[in-house]
Amino acid sequence: MGIIDAEFQRTSPSTHHIVEAHPSVLARMREQGWYDKPNVVVHEGRWQDVLPKLIESEDENSGGGGGGEPNLFDAIYFDTFAEPYTALRAFFEGFVIGLLDEGGKWGFFNGLGADRPVCYDVYAKVVELDLFEAGFEVEWTNVEVPDLEERGEWEG
Repeated sequence: MGIIDAEFQRTSPSTHHIVEAHPSVLARMREQGWYDKPNVVVHEGRWQDVLPKLIESEDENSGGGGGGEPNLFDAIYFDTFAEPYTALRAFFEGFVIGLLDEGGKWGFFNGLGADRPVCYDVYAKVVELDLFEAGFEVEWTNVEVPDLEERGEWEG
């Protein structure tokens, strides 16, 4: 719902691409003015359909500089919400390699097995091994989350 994108906007990126397929989220993005923000490009559709076009395209409106320059990004973030591990693996094996600029970084929300600590640990190790096999170095970062229950966020 735009939480991570708002954080990215605070860094004033030269270009910020958002791929979103959910109609309700897209409607909310329109209401909140995301389509009108400078240097924001909203791609409506599933990442599986949008990213191949970004890899093939050299259009300045899609990220590349035009004139034969490929679409390369210095940072890529992937939200694994409601997708199986096979989708994440297809993402990093097929698209991150084709879109990430040399020296760029990419990350993802690791919600795989999030409701079961043992499953979470297993997924983390599997992802690490698969990323290594694909040629990536892995650095895990734990993010502190405030106690939302204590703040009353879950009431009502």
